[in-house]
Amino acid sequence: MSEENHYEERMSTPQTTQDERSYAERAALSTLLGEGPRVKILAVLLAEGRDTNVTTIADLGGMSRSSVYRHIDTLIDLGVVEQTREVSGSPLYQLNRDSQVAERLAQLEYELVELVADGDDEGEESLQFSESPP
Repeated sequence: MSEENHYEERMSTPQTTQDERSYAERAALSTLLGEGPRVKILAVLLAEGRDTNVTTIADLGGMSRSSVYRHIDTLIDLGVVEQTREVSGSPLYQLNRDSQVAERLAQLEYELVELVADGDDEGEESLQFSESPP
């Protein structure tokens, strides 16, 4: 499988069940930076690649809508996320395409996915981080 196809497959909108971890908990960015709400929001917005409502962010992030609302303003204040529009009174959000930080996060996520893919392709153990420092 080509690197581009592997990346697209990895980044496509996942289907989850109650027994599996949310997309954001499995994302390469979460593996590196932890599973905090802001990381989950960023991982979902990176994967979606378009403006997304709070319900979708919460579902794919494995968190409540109130958690998304509680943290999204901080990401907006940092300039990493922007509200794009409202649909039926519901705000939609995406990564701020003018933000160098958002651009670098996207590049980091892409490089982490490639690193994991390279390890899988070579029969090596995939990139894993421990839950807490030793």
